[in-house]
This record gives sequence, C-alpha cells and structure tokens, in this order.
Amino acid sequence: MRVTITDVTPETRDAFVRYAAEHGPEHDESFTRIDDLLTFDPRHEPAALAYDTAGRIVGAASIMWEGYVEKSSARFRILYATDYVAYPLLIERVLSQLSGATKRVFVFLPATDGHVVQAALTAGFTTTRRSHVLEHDHPGTVDIIDPPAGISVSPATPLMAGMWAEVVNSAFMDFPCRHYMSLEQARVTLPRPNVIEAGTLIARRTGVPAGVVLTVSGPGKSDVAEIETLGVVPAEQGHGLGRMLLGSALRAAAYSGARAVRLATLPVDEPLLDIYLKMGFTVVRTRDCWEADRTR
Repeated sequence: MRVTITDVTPETRDAFVRYAAEHGPEHDESFTRIDDLLTFDPRHEPAALAYDTAGRIVGAASIMWEGYVEKSSARFRILYATDYVAYPLLIERVLSQLSGATKRVFVFLPATDGHVVQAALTAGFTTTRRSHVLEHDHPGTVDIIDPPAGISVSPATPLMAGMWAEVVNSAFMDFPCRHYMSLEQARVTLPRPNVIEAGTLIARRTGVPAGVVLTVSGPGKSDVAEIETLGVVPAEQGHGLGRMLLGSALRAAAYSGARAVRLATLPVDEPLLDIYLKMGFTVVRTRDCWEADRTR
C-alpha cells in the first residue's frame, strides 16, 4: 500500500505533535498551536498518523471530544495530509474510535483544497457554515472607543482565569463546535510569553465579568499579531463593548510592533463581519465548517 495508517500512541505522541504544529495551521490553526498541543494525550483523543512506504509521516488526524460531551459532539483538531490518498483513510480511522454517544462531528477546511473536501463528502460530511480569516494592516490608526457606561476594563491576569473561562463559555455557548474552556486551560492560556498584555483585557460590570479579548504576537520574528479570543457575554452584546475591546487590542498590537493583526471569525459571527470590515479589516481567506450527523 502507498500509505499505512496507525493509531497515535504515547510512543508516537511527540511525532504527532511536531507534524500537527507544522502542518495543522494550513487548514485550521485553532487547536494546533504548540500551546494547545502541549496537553494532547492520545489516550483521551482519537488520533492517527499516515506513513508512506519509506516510513515518513504524510498525514495526521485527531478528534477532540472532551469538552464537547455535553453537546454530544466532537471536532477535528487536525485533518491534514501531504499525500491526498491518506485523507479518507485518516477520517475512517479516527471516526471509528468514537463512541455512539457522539452524534455530530465537525471539521473546518479551506474551500480551495479539493482532495480533503472530496474525502469529507465521501465520509458523509456536509458544509454548514463559513468562517473568515481577517487582517487589519494599519492597527495603530484605530480610534479610541470608550467603554459602555458602567463597564470597567483592566488587564487580564492569570488570577482572573476563572472569570476568563466564564466569559468565553458564556459568549460562545450557542456555537455547536466550540470547545468548553476549563479553569486549567484558562490558567495556561493567559500567562504565555507571547501574550500582549496591553491587548489582553477583561471587562466587568460591578465586578461581574462581561467581555474579554486576547492578543498574541506572531511566532518568531513575525510582525503579524493575532487576536485569539474576542468574546462578550450575551447580556452585554449589542452595546459597543466588543468594538471597544477590539479597538484596544488593535492599538496594543501596533504599539508592540505589529504591522498587521489577524483574527478568525466564528461562523456565528457572520452578522458581525460588516463591523469588522468597517473597522478596517479585510478578508484574506475563508474556511468552511463541515458537519457529519452520525444519527442518520
């Protein structure tokens, strides 16, 4: 056979992590940053590697289900191959390891990659929503926006991890393939060395968390920063808090030396796309959210 598929084991975990960190962002960087991969455990996440006849890794796939259990769903962390023959084999391998309790499986894929899209179609996936990757190339020129009345804003520190997770989970609670953030994950997320502190904020109303924004610098010497998280609890949406946090993050990124700032919208953010565009963002690429209904 041209490609051999094997499950990821504790012995091959590091090889999987290296491949996912290098190639995962080509399709979906949401959970293939090295910080996210540090917690990857093949004993708790169905994962597979594809090898060519020379023993080189030519593909990887894994499905996250912890944190999605309450919604009976799961999401691909990575589905990527440098040999297109591996795609249907990888999909089949990891899906076969899910229990019958998992009713829906999601994967984000670039609309331009025909091989992986065809493999998803063959496996019974259908495209349901679209996500956009946006870029702002003059972040330092954004106007200062005052917080809504009664809102206080301060830097988000690791001591605020509990409030941070509360906002994230509340803001994205209706998103079908959003991962639940635990207190432990929040504690790891906030103190990372690449976090731009002035652009990582938490907003509160009389002490109650209302919104968050997280901005990080690019890898290596990259001068493109990224807004990883921008969320406002439902009760505070529609009053300008998100726009204020976004503007603060953009200016902080520019002050840190970034010439441009990227963010990826969630499919539920589609109504907000016009706001991002009016603030100076442009769409640089799109990703489709594919879903497999395992109850059919």
